[in-house]
Amino acid sequence: MRLAMKLWGGVLTGALCVALPGFDGVQPSQVAIAQTVEDRHAEAERLMKAGGEDLKAGNYQAALTGLHQAYALYRASENVAGLIQTSLLLGYAHAGLGETERARGIFQGLLDLAIESEFQWLEDQARKGLQIVQRAAAQ
Repeated sequence: MRLAMKLWGGVLTGALCVALPGFDGVQPSQVAIAQTVEDRHAEAERLMKAGGEDLKAGNYQAALTGLHQAYALYRASENVAGLIQTSLLLGYAHAGLGETERARGIFQGLLDLAIESEFQWLEDQARKGLQIVQRAAAQ
C-alpha cells in the first residue's frame, strides 16, 4: 500500500511541476531552504498559511510571493498535499489580481490532473476555482 501511494504521489508531483503554468519562476535554490526535511516542511507550511492570510486580506501580490516560495519548497521535498494546496491558493491569488487566464490555466491543469487520477476532492476544488474565475472574467 505504501509503495502504491509513493508511486501515485511521485506521478502527481511530477504532473504538478510540469503541467501547471506559471510555476517556473521560483526555484528551490532561490528560497532560503532549511537544513532538514522537517524544517523545510515547517517553513513551507508557514509560507502557505501566511499566503492564505494575505489572500483573505486582499493582499494578492504579497500572497503570490509567499505562495511561490512555499510551492518551491514543497516541490523540492515532493510534498504532494502541499503542492496541491499551494496551487489552489496560487490560482485564487492570480484571480484576485485579475489575471484570469493564468488562474484559469492553474485550475484547468488541476482539474485535468484530478480527472486523470480520479481524485474527486481536487476535481471539486478545481471546478470551484474555475467557476470563480469565470465569474470574475464576466464582470
